[in-house]
Amino acid sequence: MKKKIVFSLLLALIFILSYSTPALAYQPDFEFGCCVTEEKIPPNTMYIDFLLPISTDEECYVDFNSENGKKFGISKESEIVNYCEDGYISYTFHVVDAISNLSPSTWYDLNIPNSIYEKNSELFDDFEHVTKIERENEQYYSVYSVKYKSETHKKIEKLEKKFDISVSQGLWYTTYNTDFEREEPSKFDYNYCCKKFKKAKMAYLDKDGNVLLVSNAAEIDGLVNRSGHLNLELSGTEFTSNPDPALFWVLYDAFIIAFPIWLALLAIVGAVVLIVIKVKKRKRNR
Repeated sequence: MKKKIVFSLLLALIFILSYSTPALAYQPDFEFGCCVTEEKIPPNTMYIDFLLPISTDEECYVDFNSENGKKFGISKESEIVNYCEDGYISYTFHVVDAISNLSPSTWYDLNIPNSIYEKNSELFDDFEHVTKIERENEQYYSVYSVKYKSETHKKIEKLEKKFDISVSQGLWYTTYNTDFEREEPSKFDYNYCCKKFKKAKMAYLDKDGNVLLVSNAAEIDGLVNRSGHLNLELSGTEFTSNPDPALFWVLYDAFIIAFPIWLALLAIVGAVVLIVIKVKKRKRNR
């Protein structure tokens, strides 16, 4: 009787695991994100776009993504919409369901001692986020901003020198993001672009969509399904891509794919054990 109970519990565990595993599966963040060197941005740059070698007969191609045109104030007659050098065209304006964040944004993270911040809080009005933290038994304020303004950058330098505070900063922009701006996953997402087109370029644009500068081409293939980011870097015309191999997620995917096989084997072993138990029981009863 006890053995039957154990076996029943084992089958119940298999059933629960088989249905709970998909729910617990890691959800990938299919995003193109690029780190840009601020000093190398051409004057009058308002946007930075992602270029791919898309032909007009590709299923992802659209003559003009009007939603993005309206979003950025870029017309169908603009230079970036009509740009096609060496076969590279705009992801933002020629992929049917493209979602882009073309405006560069600078983040600044300042760790300011409590005594300095409370006496000079008005000097930090340019920052959207202020968090009080404790470090080494002293109160600090972590001040964070994502505004891209030349006057903000100059102000940061003055604050850094005046109060001798630590400042972390960097320039980032995102061209594509499924998690935060889509109700449903894109058909032509991160993996599709990497596997289909293999190479990409970046283009600096002014507010009207005129092309100010175009980078070299960088390889964007060799990614695995669970790689979170392409690790793109742009410095003037120097564009590089360092795909994250995400070995952990490769192993994780292998486990998920093999999981039904393990369940089947476990069920077979359980059935065999049960048969053996019954056979031995019959022999004892003879």
